Amino acid sequence: MFRALKHMGAAVVAVLAVLVAVPSPAQASSGGGCGPRVSWHFSSSTLYVTSCISFGSPHLKPDFYVEGSAPGGTNCTVVQQMRINGSAVSGGRHVSSCVAGHYGPWNYAVLPPSGYADARIAIVINGVEQVVSYSPYVYFP
Repeated sequence: MFRALKHMGAAVVAVLAVLVAVPSPAQASSGGGCGPRVSWHFSSSTLYVTSCISFGSPHLKPDFYVEGSAPGGTNCTVVQQMRINGSAVSGGRHVSSCVAGHYGPWNYAVLPPSGYADARIAIVINGVEQVVSYSPYVYFP
């Protein structure tokens, strides 16, 4: 019996040593995901957009979804703008026509040491922002 406990104790010590030796991730994040789906209603159709963001060290990764359609001949664009710590990111702007699809993700490696980011999205009709929404914040080390 004593011999069995001795072997069991040695096994527990070996398992703990392995667990302690496993490195933890260098960076972690929290938050992110997709914001609310927002819409713009035309007389004959509805357009929906959703703005998303995630973080995978060392990149922020915004993307967005367009569902539905704008009537033919409509001057319609979807604009997503990355923001870090509340300020727009130079080069962080993505524009698409109002065509259904998944756009992105794009990688942004230029980060301050820590902070938060989100992605603002707008449906623009004839040059005027009609609907604006935001992804949730993603926090990074």
